[in-house]
Amino acid sequence: MVAAKIMPKRQPFSTSRPWNHVRPHILVVACSDGRLQEATDELLNERFGIAHYDRLYLPGGPGALVQAGGQFTRSSRIKDEFLFLLKAHEIEEVVLMFHGPAEDGPDEAICADYKRVYSTYNAERIRKQQELDTEEILRGTLKAFPQEHVFVYRLEVTRSRGIDVKSIL
Repeated sequence: MVAAKIMPKRQPFSTSRPWNHVRPHILVVACSDGRLQEATDELLNERFGIAHYDRLYLPGGPGALVQAGGQFTRSSRIKDEFLFLLKAHEIEEVVLMFHGPAEDGPDEAICADYKRVYSTYNAERIRKQQELDTEEILRGTLKAFPQEHVFVYRLEVTRSRGIDVKSIL
């Protein structure tokens, strides 16, 4: 494991990039699992040409918008924040990104938040739950949002540790 090079608290730093006053109109909702960060950035930047976007990264990604188990208060609060971003940031497109193992992938790639909420589910059942959650988000939280501007993907970790991207819609 490589230690992070965190800057000491009192040492000042100025970034080389200025503040961008232009608000992005794309919101990406994804799991905060850092093991997928580079693949997520590559997909958004290189495949879709999206470099300037708002981020809502949290455990479970889009699944956090859905009430599951005893998660009503959490999902309700996250929905409020999500809807705030849609309105306040004048979002025009939404990208929802789930993740987990491919059919031949390692169980360690199962989303930890889904595993927490659905502790008895195997990888296949969680994959199906993510599809059900997508339907619920589209029918509920995003029912007033133009559906043609919602994109849903699942990043699937293969046996060889590669990442395949599949459209859920």
